[in-house]
Formats: sequence, structure tokens, C-alpha cells
Amino acid sequence: MPGLNLGGMGSVRASVGSGFSSSGSAPVTATQAAFGPGYGGGMPSTGNALAPNDPFGVCLWTAVAAAIVLLVIRHSLPA
Repeated sequence: MPGLNLGGMGSVRASVGSGFSSSGSAPVTATQAAFGPGYGGGMPSTGNALAPNDPFGVCLWTAVAAAIVLLVIRHSLPA
């Protein structure tokens, strides 16, 4: 994989490469190059964007849960 490769004992080395297998075709758009050849692009539906199956969804629901926990703790403290 191209980029920086972190090794044991703090070693770092740079490698170059296309990042795509030779049997596959090159990405057509920048979006496909950034997110993978299976990414179709376009605007995802609201349900897909809020599902916890990608980084945005996980962060969103973690933040919602953290806010709820903080509210419960706040209301449980004496005045």
C-alpha cells in the first residue's frame, strides 16, 4: 500500500505504488480513488448516513449516547 508504513520499534518507511491491483481497472473519478472502486458517489440517503456502519454514523451515535449519559449524570447530582 502506498504511503507511510509504520513498523516495529518506531521505524517508518515510505512506499510508492498505485494502491490498486493490476487485475482491476484504474479509478474513473477522484471519489472512486479516495473511497474505493465500489463507491458510487452521490448523496447517500438519510437512513444510510445515520446508520452506525460507517465512521460518521458511529461518531454520531457515540455523541448522542455521550450527551444522554452526561444529562443523566447532571440530573442525578444534588442541587
